[in-house]
Amino acid sequence: MRARDIMTKHVCAVPSGTAAEAAWQLMRGERIHHLVVGKTAKPLGVVSARDLGGRHGAALRREHSVDDLMVRDIVSVQENETVRRVANTMRGRSIGCVLVTGARGTT
Repeated sequence: MRARDIMTKHVCAVPSGTAAEAAWQLMRGERIHHLVVGKTAKPLGVVSARDLGGRHGAALRREHSVDDLMVRDIVSVQENETVRRVANTMRGRSIGCVLVTGARGTT
């Protein structure tokens, strides 16, 4: 099985500068745990529900935008990477998501 077989094809993104609370509400409404910050074709970072303070993070979100809380070091894998290698990458870096890119030369 390959990354392309299990990846989420509809990726939600928010523009840079989006209020953290607005991002949190979008995540709750869509029932997702991660958002791309910027454009999906050219991401600036990724923000997770945990980055936004989770259910009890209202005070944190009130004072910040996604730019303040996002992870800028985005980990990506090729779409033809095996699920086992993707899982090992995620486990090794203690992360909850990776961006899946097109096969080499077709991104």
